[in-house]
Amino acid sequence: MSSLDHALPALAPAAAAQPAGGGSSMFILLMFAALAVLMFISMRRAKKVQTQQAEMRRGLTPGQEVMTTSGIFGRVVRLDESEQRATLEVAPGIRMDFHLQGIASVVEPTGVDAAADGPVLAEPTAAPTTDPRVAPESAASGSTAADVVDPGHEGTAPRTDRP
Repeated sequence: MSSLDHALPALAPAAAAQPAGGGSSMFILLMFAALAVLMFISMRRAKKVQTQQAEMRRGLTPGQEVMTTSGIFGRVVRLDESEQRATLEVAPGIRMDFHLQGIASVVEPTGVDAAADGPVLAEPTAAPTTDPRVAPESAASGSTAADVVDPGHEGTAPRTDRP
């Protein structure tokens, strides 16, 4: 007998104990299938959002309140479809040009003041200040710029040449 005849019976149980390679390839196939399904769902959602955004931009008319992708609110003043540009009035007399893709959404008026022509702003109130640079006697009466004490010049009087 050759030396191979003695080695073959010893190797036979080790070869029988190895699992078939089909299990790992089935797992990889399932992972690729799951990835493909997730990519399909993701692309479908993105396409739906893109279609909704295009419909919203086609429906824009001057006078509508909109919000840009950067969070700026304004009223549409002019639309130029050929240049894909919208002019928004963000404050009285202040106009800004935006690319149509920069318009994120149309803002619908809500609440009691929906019929009001402009945004509702709170009345400014004189809040007590805790600023250490403001002289204590002027804090109670509402300080002005002339009442501010410069910390680097404590011994000097406040400027009075300002109105």
